Amino acid sequence: MVAQARDTAVSRRDSLATVRVTATRLGPLPTLQQIDASGTRVGRRTEVIDPSLAGTPVLNNTRQAFARSPGVMVWEQDMSGVQSSVAVRGLSPNRSWELNTRQDGADIASDPFGYPEAYYTPPLDAVDRIEFIRGAASLQHGPQLGGMLNYVMRRGRADAPFALDVAQRGGTGGLYTAHVGAGGQAGRLNWYAFFNGRQGDGWRQLGEFRQGTAAVRADLAVSERTTLRASATRMDYVLRQPGGLSEAQFAADARQGRRPRDWFGAPWTIPHLTLEHRLGPATHLHVSGFGLYGERNSIGVIAGPAIADSGTNPRRVDRDAYRNAGLEARVVHGTTVAGRSAALVAGLRASTGRTTRMRARGAEGGSFVLDEAAPRSLDLVFDTRNAAAFAELSLEVAPGFLLSPGLRVERIAMTGAGQWAPASGTTFLVTGPARPATGARTSTVALGGLGLSWRAPAGLEVYGNVAQAFRPVTFAEQFPNDLVAVDPALAPARGVNADLGVRRAVSRTLTFDVSAFWLRYADRIGVVSGAALGADSLRFPAGLRRNVGQSTHYGLEAFGELDLSALAGGARLAGGSVSWWTATSRTVASFTGGPLRGRQVEYAPGWIVRSGLSWRAPGAHVSLQGSYVDGVWSDAANTRFRADGVQGWIPAYRVVDASVRVPLVRGVAFEGSVHNLLDARYATRRATGYPGPGLVPGDGRVVVAGLVVGR
Repeated sequence: MVAQARDTAVSRRDSLATVRVTATRLGPLPTLQQIDASGTRVGRRTEVIDPSLAGTPVLNNTRQAFARSPGVMVWEQDMSGVQSSVAVRGLSPNRSWELNTRQDGADIASDPFGYPEAYYTPPLDAVDRIEFIRGAASLQHGPQLGGMLNYVMRRGRADAPFALDVAQRGGTGGLYTAHVGAGGQAGRLNWYAFFNGRQGDGWRQLGEFRQGTAAVRADLAVSERTTLRASATRMDYVLRQPGGLSEAQFAADARQGRRPRDWFGAPWTIPHLTLEHRLGPATHLHVSGFGLYGERNSIGVIAGPAIADSGTNPRRVDRDAYRNAGLEARVVHGTTVAGRSAALVAGLRASTGRTTRMRARGAEGGSFVLDEAAPRSLDLVFDTRNAAAFAELSLEVAPGFLLSPGLRVERIAMTGAGQWAPASGTTFLVTGPARPATGARTSTVALGGLGLSWRAPAGLEVYGNVAQAFRPVTFAEQFPNDLVAVDPALAPARGVNADLGVRRAVSRTLTFDVSAFWLRYADRIGVVSGAALGADSLRFPAGLRRNVGQSTHYGLEAFGELDLSALAGGARLAGGSVSWWTATSRTVASFTGGPLRGRQVEYAPGWIVRSGLSWRAPGAHVSLQGSYVDGVWSDAANTRFRADGVQGWIPAYRVVDASVRVPLVRGVAFEGSVHNLLDARYATRRATGYPGPGLVPGDGRVVVAGLVVGR
């Protein structure tokens, strides 16, 4: 798959004939092209992640999918794999909300600005590759501090008009998955369609789930210069939420479930149209129109682990609906400046989104029913309007040396309307008069950046960048919908990313990418308690939500892979090659301004080390990988211990995974994997709300096996 991605990138690059400096790849390093028909990434730390290297993809196991990507912090909360919560550089992993998450270039988060949480993750069986640009993706893709994450879906086979691929697997906890895909090339039309379904009882008690995703994609080469693509994706899932655990409950039995009547579901639909047109020998136009029609629905007791569910406890229902549409256009032009190769990328974005949100006491009983049994305590409508323009120039200032300055201007207008009312935390009944939650806020932010790349001797590339970013004020932060007042001067959080690194590939024997990073996260948003407000405590007895300070993050990110077979003079083991790889990060993240000054940033592990051995042959592989993640604080106050498990230190953990693929007959292979081979007991997060307050265990040992046909 990586090879296919490289071939695609090369074909795009060749059409930008004047950009000679990017014409030769360093080697097998899985990185994005510096300049191609989709844009420029000069000086960025980029990665192309091949899901087939992650072992059996049936679980959508995020830990394994990103194993070769250094420093990726993962929240694990259930076996379903429908939500990937990842982050880098000490940022929050909460549903990947510090990243610009996309599928084939289209937004897949609920609202990238007002509620940037991703409740949908494509099934890895249908993903060709994952493109990841860290930090400095803000100029061309969006303002998020973490970078851009793009799931690129599979296309039909180019050598046949019709080809079928099928995967059937089963495993621990009643797990069953089915993937059926078909596609091919018919003249100028390339097409692919798939259905992917997963269901199981979960590793924990009361952890059952069922999920289905279907998609269709068609690429039509209208002419040698123009290609149209249309796709539509539909996903739906329902899962039971077993709830968080107290410290004592986790120690006694991490598999226990406490919430038989807590449910969650999220139907998701993504239509997408794109136009790619070659305006000239070195000029490319890319236009993308996309939408998102989704929901976030939950019903449950929503109580701490100390409160048992008697079967009659009141349940709370929360419902969101998202209706988004956007258009992005960009032009990439290869040219010369003062006799030197150059490329200019410029683009525009316009998008609109509406989020409706409600909360009320839910229906009695234990099933997944979203009926309201009492007046609403929350009834809100949020609207977002976004417009952006950007330009970036990549210029060869000396042989092998590129500079790439860029600028982005982003305008975000948000409005909120509706009402909220105080409600009981146990009965979920309204306890006071309704209050308006209306307002409007407009932000215009300019972001600048500079990238550099130097192709040094002996296959080395030295790269670096500095780029500004920002985090818009979310709906819940800027429009009052609880007893906490909002500072009228509340502003978006701002940040700066910087990288300096070196990459190298030596005769396909040794590859590495080692870089240092620095991130400043300023104007962070938090709540200052009434007691800490001094003279203003009478005005704001429940506290004030405002910009409270900043954090500074710095460290190292390193990936290296050594082909042991090539090192041994090309010796083969059973017809395949053996390699050893490691992905390691060291992060220091602390609050350097505001009331939390001196404390450590929550969910920012000091060390993340993942390493493994792989044997690969045509159509076959065996891999063994281990993960170590340092302990983290679960809150910014650095609470050491609470018996209820809602806040406190989360200890370091180690997990080992293994996978195997063996061809049986032509076109048929056996796949098997063991996730958490040593059956470790660990946790990656503590929840204060969804999926149930308390310590959320990671899955123990899960065994999966099945047959794959046609791939």
